[in-house]
Amino acid sequence: RVRAGDLLTYPVHFQNVPTASAPAQEVVLEDPLDASLALSTLRVVAIGWGDESLLPPADSPAFRLRTEVPDSRPGNAKPWRVDVSSEVSGADRLRLRFRTIDPATGELPDDPLAGFLPPDAATGRGQGWISLSVRTKPGLATGTRITNAATIVFDTEAPITTNEVFHTIGLPGDVNDDGVVNPGDVFYLVAFLYSGGPAPLGVADVNLDAKTDALDLFYLINHLFAGGPAPL
Repeated sequence: RVRAGDLLTYPVHFQNVPTASAPAQEVVLEDPLDASLALSTLRVVAIGWGDESLLPPADSPAFRLRTEVPDSRPGNAKPWRVDVSSEVSGADRLRLRFRTIDPATGELPDDPLAGFLPPDAATGRGQGWISLSVRTKPGLATGTRITNAATIVFDTEAPITTNEVFHTIGLPGDVNDDGVVNPGDVFYLVAFLYSGGPAPLGVADVNLDAKTDALDLFYLINHLFAGGPAPL
C-alpha cells in the first residue's frame, strides 16, 4: 500500500538472450503511465547495460545522452557510439531509445554483428535496465489501483511486454489493511516491531518519516487513545 503523493520507483530490465544470433543495435522502451501518476514528477533515475551506466539529468524526463563503447567481438578495435534519448510522447507515454551509431556514417552500423547489446553471457553483458521515479497524484481515493507495464522492442522484432506491477492507495494507519484504523493496527504493529510478526500490509509509516519504527507506534497510540493527530 502507498499514499497519495508517494514517490514510486519502477525498474525495467531487458536482455538480449544468450541464443540471439547477433547484438541488438537498437532497443526501444515505451511505458504508458497510469492516469493516477503525476507526469510532472516523472524522472529517469538510472540507465545502464553490461558494464556501462549513464547518469540522466535530474530536472527533466526528456534528454539525449551519448557514450562510446568498444565492439563486443575480440580483435575488433572499432568503437561504436550509443545514443540514448528519452521523451514524453502524447499525454502519458515515456519513450526511451538506445541506438548504436557508426561514427563514420552517423547511422546504424551496416555490419549486422555490430551492436551495443551483445547476446547475454555469464558476465551479464547482454542485460540492460532503466529505472523511473514518479509520484502518485495527491487526493487519490483509498483503494485506487495504480498499474505499470512497459513494452520493449529489439531492432525489428515484435514488442515484448513486461510483467505488470501495481500499487494500491492505502489508508494511513491501517497497518493490517482491514479498511479501518483501530486498536487492531496497534497490536499488529507491536507484533511486527517487537515479536517478529509479519510486515505491515497497509500504510504503517504514520508519522511520514520514511521508516516504520517505535515512533509510528507511539503516534498511532496517541491518535487512537489520547486524541492525537490523525496519521499523516
